[in-house]
Amino acid sequence: VIAAAAGLMLVGTMVGTASADISFTGDARARALYQSNYDLGKVSVDEETGAITRNNEKDNLMSSRVRLQMRGAAAGGAYAVGRIAIGNGTWDGGSGGTNSVTVADKAYIGVPMGMTLLEAGRQPTQGLESTKFFEHDITRDGARLFIKPTDMASIELAYYVDYEAAVNGDNVDDNDNSTYAVWADAKFGGGWGTRLGVLYFDEKVLNDGRDDDGAFGGIEFMGPGGPLAISGAVAFDDRGE
Repeated sequence: VIAAAAGLMLVGTMVGTASADISFTGDARARALYQSNYDLGKVSVDEETGAITRNNEKDNLMSSRVRLQMRGAAAGGAYAVGRIAIGNGTWDGGSGGTNSVTVADKAYIGVPMGMTLLEAGRQPTQGLESTKFFEHDITRDGARLFIKPTDMASIELAYYVDYEAAVNGDNVDDNDNSTYAVWADAKFGGGWGTRLGVLYFDEKVLNDGRDDDGAFGGIEFMGPGGPLAISGAVAFDDRGE
């Protein structure tokens, strides 16, 4: 309710008085991807025929995208962020495939309240920055609450959900996939810092009679080392076990 009300107030301010601060940013890329034996020999076995295949032995491709982001902030601090991604996919000759699609991959509002910040909508997720492990450059539908009691420490509580991830007419057991996350950041002297995260994935959509429920997370550190920046991380992943 608070977030919705803040969103309405933000729209009213932007449209009615034009006093909001609106900015535009963006990015673009074109890249070549060469991957060989990156599945570390993992194979899949067909239960009926017994055929053994390697689905990810090679994956060589070209892709590109252009993204445009808009941010509007009201005088009271509430803000809205929207971003569209144009042609975000593998090159397909412009034949209507993934590289011809335009999507809105960010659409969320933020409401600061004292030492806390609440964001809700389709928003970017955070992971281990050192290795880009688990989550990197991904947006999901959900809500995040940031708590920052001091300039040296902060906590993030997040909930992401995919309602009816598989529609099969089952009205008894829902088909929602949910992720719960807790992140803690701390800064130390000399520019050093650490980040710890624990997440849990709750999958209600079965795959071959099993789900991929489980916890995952990690810890990382970062800081200066003379003219260099040093970072490292240790992570675990127990999903599907």
